[in-house]
Amino acid sequence: MDTYLYEVTHDLIMGVIDELACGIQVRSEDKEFVANFYTLAFTGLIIQWMRGNMQEPPKQIIEKLSELIEGNVLRALHRYENKLPST
Repeated sequence: MDTYLYEVTHDLIMGVIDELACGIQVRSEDKEFVANFYTLAFTGLIIQWMRGNMQEPPKQIIEKLSELIEGNVLRALHRYENKLPST
């Protein structure tokens, strides 16, 4: 189940990252790193929530995650923008 959850979540997050990175020069390796970071964070929280008998309402978890990451993915992409190799 962990693998399936990771794959589904990663695809969703990568789609968001690709959309946000439009017009930003970021290496694919850096986008993948950011996607992996957020995927592991999300899936870890979901797994922990399931192991805790899903006590907290899903809506509350989503609201907390939204507050936590709002603007942070775009900020990370801008930080990696300056890391492009010279040509």
